Amino acid sequence: MDILVGAAKLIAEHGFDATSVRDILRAADVKIGALYYHFPTKDDIALAIVTEGFTMTVGDDPVPRLQGIVDAAMALAHQTPLDPILRAAARLATDQSKAEYFGRLWKAYMPRVIQLLSQAAERGELLPGVEPELAGKIWVSAYVGVDLMQRREPHLLEAEIADMNRMFLRGIATPETLMILDVAADRGARVVQAAAVHEENTR
Repeated sequence: MDILVGAAKLIAEHGFDATSVRDILRAADVKIGALYYHFPTKDDIALAIVTEGFTMTVGDDPVPRLQGIVDAAMALAHQTPLDPILRAAARLATDQSKAEYFGRLWKAYMPRVIQLLSQAAERGELLPGVEPELAGKIWVSAYVGVDLMQRREPHLLEAEIADMNRMFLRGIATPETLMILDVAADRGARVVQAAAVHEENTR
């Protein structure tokens, strides 16, 4: 994990092409043999970062279902500024010069979000005429856009995603559902903390 963290810090800051194997060795404080034992190429490191960078914190049975999407978005917005692997994964997944990583994350998130939206529709949480598949694509796309805009000021990501969620939900959620959703900017921190407590209690 030290190799991934060291590489992620560099890639998040400078990008994949500007990060050399020598830089990674120095940042991770490992010998070249140890690096190549775990990751034969720099591309293998990047692939591991993008794979590790997919995280979606949602309860087993979120009520309303829209709360599950909000929680996942806010937890990711809370964790990204704190976790170099998440920052590097986001950068790799929006680097158009790297076809093998480009779009990898949002293509993983969209089916999960669409599934929750479909369940929300079945439970009467969505306004008439809202199409779960289209709404899911737009919601994930909006998150990616906000994340890109805040790359230089990641500490603002939580507040910006909270604003995005509130605006988007007004266009798709019923008034009754809106009243019970928790869309506060600190929601992500609370979701992450609750997940950590649950994991600790179930060990």
